[in-house]
Amino acid sequence: MSKIKNVTVAGSGVLGFQIAFQTAIHGFETTVYDISDEVLEKAKAKFEGLAESHKKDLGATEEQITEARERLHYSSDLAFAVKDADLLIEAVPEDIKIKTEFYKQLSAIAPEKTIFVSNSSTLLPSQFAEVTGRPAQYLNLHFANQIWLRNTAEIMPHPGTDEKITEEIVDFSKAIGMVPILVKKEVPGYVLNSLLNPFLNAGMQLWIGDYATPETIDKTWMLGTGSPYGPMALYDIIGLTTPYNIYKLQVEKGKTDDKIVLDKLKSTFIDQNKLGISTGEGFYKYPNPSWQSPDFLKVPEADLSKISIKNVVVAGSGVLGFQIAVQCAYFGYKVTVYDVNDEALNKAKNRFDVLAEEYKNYLKADEEKIENTKNNLTYSTDLMSSLQDADLLIEAVPESIDIKKDFWEKASKQAPEKTIFASNSSTLLPSRLSTFTNRPEKFIHLHFANHIMVRNTAEIMGSDQTDPTVYNEIVEFAKSIAMLPVELKKEKSGYVLDSLLIPLLVAGLALWANDVADPATIDKTWRIATGAPFGPMAILDLNGMNTNYNILKEIPGELTQKIAEKLKAELIDKGKLGQQSGEGFYKYPDPEWQSKDFLKA
Repeated sequence: MSKIKNVTVAGSGVLGFQIAFQTAIHGFETTVYDISDEVLEKAKAKFEGLAESHKKDLGATEEQITEARERLHYSSDLAFAVKDADLLIEAVPEDIKIKTEFYKQLSAIAPEKTIFVSNSSTLLPSQFAEVTGRPAQYLNLHFANQIWLRNTAEIMPHPGTDEKITEEIVDFSKAIGMVPILVKKEVPGYVLNSLLNPFLNAGMQLWIGDYATPETIDKTWMLGTGSPYGPMALYDIIGLTTPYNIYKLQVEKGKTDDKIVLDKLKSTFIDQNKLGISTGEGFYKYPNPSWQSPDFLKVPEADLSKISIKNVVVAGSGVLGFQIAVQCAYFGYKVTVYDVNDEALNKAKNRFDVLAEEYKNYLKADEEKIENTKNNLTYSTDLMSSLQDADLLIEAVPESIDIKKDFWEKASKQAPEKTIFASNSSTLLPSRLSTFTNRPEKFIHLHFANHIMVRNTAEIMGSDQTDPTVYNEIVEFAKSIAMLPVELKKEKSGYVLDSLLIPLLVAGLALWANDVADPATIDKTWRIATGAPFGPMAILDLNGMNTNYNILKEIPGELTQKIAEKLKAELIDKGKLGQQSGEGFYKYPDPEWQSKDFLKA
């Protein structure tokens, strides 16, 4: 139970006033301080908008809104504003000089009892602890925008913070409807921004590099992970001045590579006042952006006149390879599953019934449809006979350049001239693999995500030599098997989905490896802030630790190699391989992250 009764919020900007409103509506007497009455009048004008949001999103009553209004007080006199404060929440501009001057002034006039916390998003509490005059009663308390929905309160003490004060702020956070996220040690960005910034930057780089449109980027993320919006929509929600200022700061620090991003943001958005939701336009137009449309993720109808494919061969009967084969068979294609031995094929056949249940569950398939799917599948260990009438060959063999080279050289000798070659490779580029074939003009990448019938994206990427008619046919083929085509404009290792996902997973692993936060805390933060059904640590469990380790080993850098070794020592070597082994970051079959109470305070 929090001992705090009276709260002062210093700074009445967008987030500062949200914090004040959140505090008042949960029963605390709240004073909003800012430098002038004129600024405070602008803050008061935000009340009605927040009241409507609380009614709409949380079901707040008129009585609660009226009481919140009565608990909110305003003052441009700092001494008056803090005279009874048990807690002072600082939300002044993110500038070291401004914050330092503010704390010098505050420390001289605030009561001894007052706890100071900062909502700073990048600056550490140890940078200001001494100037506050009460380092033991000072720490950071960070909120996300749209605080009533993204209700995390990231709590970051510095080494000199009294543990009882930290506990008091944890209790206060719960009392105002927040889920406390305790950060074990100081780190710029806390948990949320440590995850969010690499993810958003990955989306920005896809857009800046002209690999894909904002809509394509967001569709891929939404379908691939089940999230309610993608990174480009999230930029609009945050406001595009925020990334602009971040990139501007990076350029000023000498990161010249970010100059192209800064210039494009300025010319495309900032100079045209297209700042996101707040101005009615950013990457999307508001109030009815396309990403909120019920048809945004709908697979377009295929133009069957552009598809000559009838017979499909899937080479590789592993988890994803067999899913690809079943998906094609389910939608009426004759499919041969090829693998190097009967043992591998028998394992695949044994997975059919499990997949059939998922088709019944997710696609409402009846027994007749399942039987037809089964009848459309044949199996072979003879590559030549498999390919004799193939219109399309989809390669899903292990992600090894030597294995793929050997496979494509053999397939080139044995496949008919008509056969289109497609690879499901997740890292190797089509311009590289096509050199092992005798038909680069008919070579393309067709990349699927695991759990294909639900995460139904088909990422399509050609090389400079890919015939446009082949590219277009594969787009229509993807639609014909109920996949949403994700068309990349040019080659990109990782396509769209992995280009977004891998930075997020590495960021989550870095927080864990550096003992900043535990896996559950990391996942709670991400899910509450973004509405995603999975956090990065749960995704890592679903991927499997061996897969995660292999990906990390291929990413150069001291940090990724450190993470890889820790992953091996603490999980892989102990047989904790994720969901498949019953334990990874969580224990299965009933992991903590699936609990209905997981996201509660």
